[in-house]
Amino acid sequence: MKIAVNTYSLQPSPTGIGRYTSGLLRELINHPDVEDICGLSAHGLLSRSELCNLLDGMDKTTEAGTTSWRKYMAMLPGAHSAWRLLKDVQAWRASRLLEGYCYWEPSFILMPFAGPSVATIHDLSHIHHPEYHPAYRVKMLNKMLPQTFAKATRLNAVSAFTRQALREEGIQSPIDLVHPGVDDQFFTVSTAERQRCRLQLNLPDQYILSVATLEPRKNLERVIKAFLSLPESMRMATPLVLAGTRGWHSDAIESAISSLQSRGQAIRLGYVDQSLIPALYANATLTLYVSHYEGFGMPIIESMAAGTAVLTSDRTSMPEVAGGHALLANPESTDSIASQLQTLLANQELRRTLAMDGQIHASRYRWQHSAHQLLNSLAQAQQEYTA
Repeated sequence: MKIAVNTYSLQPSPTGIGRYTSGLLRELINHPDVEDICGLSAHGLLSRSELCNLLDGMDKTTEAGTTSWRKYMAMLPGAHSAWRLLKDVQAWRASRLLEGYCYWEPSFILMPFAGPSVATIHDLSHIHHPEYHPAYRVKMLNKMLPQTFAKATRLNAVSAFTRQALREEGIQSPIDLVHPGVDDQFFTVSTAERQRCRLQLNLPDQYILSVATLEPRKNLERVIKAFLSLPESMRMATPLVLAGTRGWHSDAIESAISSLQSRGQAIRLGYVDQSLIPALYANATLTLYVSHYEGFGMPIIESMAAGTAVLTSDRTSMPEVAGGHALLANPESTDSIASQLQTLLANQELRRTLAMDGQIHASRYRWQHSAHQLLNSLAQAQQEYTA
């Protein structure tokens, strides 16, 4: 198998799609069935060794060291169109040198490629909740996704929920399930790692953890309101710890966080180095992830892998990912979130049971298995393209 992959999402301080891409790519690079793998980038083709260097560089830069040039460039008129054109031209040129390769697009939109292609679709939130995205992104996805659906040899979905959502939109292409995985270190967090994380991030003994980009879709304003409805003694004993970078429309969320911080009831960590993330989960009293809409929801399964109980939403993909081993709340109801949160905080035995069962459940979500799913999809695409 020879594979070409779009590397655009492999940026420092990665969020969901970047971590999905890197997790699978690390497996593909070393897989015995992969004869060659190369990266498609705006700068041209990247070799296997250059991909390894790119992956290593993702984990070495913190938010403070990466004032995102992409964020500033995106504000320029026509920037998105120009960047898309540059990537498309480079991909088309590269494809003429890659006969016999299968192209994997890990982030929705296919670039031009003269060969078999597989596109990963993470969710359809731009259709069902356009208010959770910048207008340019909704416009781009509405324009470009139909072209991807028409051109892709096969599609991948990250959850059964997303696959069903595609079917409900009338997509008839073959759709394979390739879910995200969990790194092995989440399952084996040592006491020393937990202590290092606690000291380095100045964490309290007990805390409620939120791992999410600060943006409206993550429902953090309502989560904070639910937290504020708890008894003050409970809020002081288990403050809210928020890990995540600024996203789109984050001003109101940041204001609410600042109010909590002034009371000593919240800690805002911003971007957290990936090496500390497993211990950040493992040290938490519980993880709170009550989004409005998710195609998967990696914090759910990562928290479970680290042995920490989860409270998540009762809709979209999140009950599927939780697999019956988390408490569920209505994300539209502050009362529902607050009630379930108080139940979980007050019941140590329930947290222990959810944590134990959740870790067993999370063991089914390994990157090795996800890479096997992806390779099967790519192999089928190649066979269908040449048939």
